[in-house]
Amino acid sequence: MNKFDGTKLPKNFSEENKMEEGRIGCWARDQGTFQLYIFSALFQDANTLEKLWEPLNDDIAVDFQATLTLNVESWNIYIIYLVKESVNRDLKYKIEQDKFSCRKLVFDNFGEKKWRYFLKHEMAVADFINDKLFKITIENQAPSDEENLDSILRKEHETLLQVINNNSEKINYKPVFDKFLNQYGKKD
Repeated sequence: MNKFDGTKLPKNFSEENKMEEGRIGCWARDQGTFQLYIFSALFQDANTLEKLWEPLNDDIAVDFQATLTLNVESWNIYIIYLVKESVNRDLKYKIEQDKFSCRKLVFDNFGEKKWRYFLKHEMAVADFINDKLFKITIENQAPSDEENLDSILRKEHETLLQVINNNSEKINYKPVFDKFLNQYGKKD
């Protein structure tokens, strides 16, 4: 991701709302034939976030999104709100479910060291966003060549395998499913 300087919006918004320099940024990520635009906004606390998230979203819609010529770019704008302190679930939900203009994500509860690093190094914000949005790590949990699904089930879940194979004369289903649900089901 690269810092995107094609807009004065973050600077203007910061000045209008008396925010410190470096708290609002815009990043562009090349996707070949188009760009993804990701705005970042750093807020100290949930009260400031609650007060400013909508005005920032509105300004991006009017002053930035409206100037884009490619539809794919217009509908692929993100705002990442980074908040030093904890943000309650209801406010996060309200922001992240708001469908106007941009996709929105809230990340909160950063330690003092991480927060200072964000403030001193704007690329740390870009790296954080890149990790959260674009890096996918999948752990390889495939069975080895010597194991197949049947052998894994026989070793770890013999009773479940019997239910799957419908060996009804060997099994009383209710205790099997109760045990399975207690072990793997939803826990209250």
